[in-house]
Amino acid sequence: MGGRSSVTKGKEREREVVEEVRRRFPLARRTGHQQGEGGQHQRPDVEGIPGVWLSVKSGKAPRVLDALEEADDAAGIDLTPAVAFRRDRGRWWVAVPLGYWLDREADHSWPALPAPKGKP
Repeated sequence: MGGRSSVTKGKEREREVVEEVRRRFPLARRTGHQQGEGGQHQRPDVEGIPGVWLSVKSGKAPRVLDALEEADDAAGIDLTPAVAFRRDRGRWWVAVPLGYWLDREADHSWPALPAPKGKP
């Protein structure tokens, strides 16, 4: 990546996430919000995922917990805060509140987890 600015790198990472998310949510797109929104994000980094406020973070040590707190504040009560993140050249992950994950598991919209070994 060399000497490119962190803003340029951030935009590229958001585009990568959008490309992945569009496999399931074809209307997903970058919002292109501006860094100078008074420290408060008015829009998520990626929109078009029903019910989800999605931020994107990457770098040597992405600040996922800070991003989750920001997303939680910005999402309000109607949207679920989520952060897509990865270390440089690493795998993409998504952090969501535990309750959201458990709700998806309970309604079988996510695959069931295998039973622990030795348990019926």
